[in-house]
Amino acid sequence: MQSLFNEQPTCTIRGVLSLLIAALSLVAGTVCLADAPGKRSLSVCIIDEPYWPVSAPDQELQGQAIVRQAVVRQGGMVRFMPVPWRRCIEGVRAGTYDAALGAAANPSYLEFLSFPMKGDQVDSQLAVGRVSTHVLRRRGGDTEWDGKRFTNLHGPVWHNTNTVALRGRLAALKVPDNEGVKSTQQLLQMLMLRPEDVALVRKHDVEDLLLRAPFRDEFELLPVPFMERDAHFAVRRALYLAEPAYFKQLWAEIGRLRQP
Repeated sequence: MQSLFNEQPTCTIRGVLSLLIAALSLVAGTVCLADAPGKRSLSVCIIDEPYWPVSAPDQELQGQAIVRQAVVRQGGMVRFMPVPWRRCIEGVRAGTYDAALGAAANPSYLEFLSFPMKGDQVDSQLAVGRVSTHVLRRRGGDTEWDGKRFTNLHGPVWHNTNTVALRGRLAALKVPDNEGVKSTQQLLQMLMLRPEDVALVRKHDVEDLLLRAPFRDEFELLPVPFMERDAHFAVRRALYLAEPAYFKQLWAEIGRLRQP
């Protein structure tokens, strides 16, 4: 058989098609090599705003660094995709993303997300971080929170949109809520206009804002947390069930990396 390299080039349609098929075969082979075992790439969604100490869209926080290092130690790579939280969760459910970083073990997530487990409980030792939410009031206000109940509430409790766990806790307490704003800064601006109201804010998110004008000396953070939650690297359930040993090893590595 005559060698391909000895054939004279032709301009026939068949010749062009042959070259095109060869090129496509080469590209397909390259894709297969990129997806070969040991070169796994995980697509992980994160919320599109700072979520201390877990993630941020414009810098890499503790949670992202831990997950990246754990995946690299397993011979893979990770891409963090910042999107609104509801889109993140629905994207994992639909298979757009492999995992969500920062998810709490909310019962509504358990049908399509897998978390690191210890027996029949989610293992808090394998979380990527802990998020503390506190009550914020105007300085001199009289609303109190003792860890179990509010006193002297003058209106609904404000909080960011898409905070499922906070909504659930407030509903259990039979406390009206309002989730009309997205960012913590917008919450503070709202309270400047409604001095008797209070808001639920993540402590790490608000501390820096309270040092700046126009919010400096205008607010106080109540000391008892309203809620503390472990933030997890939660994997799409179908993906976990296909390779449970890999993800258990990955969670174990996350736990080791988080230890001081």
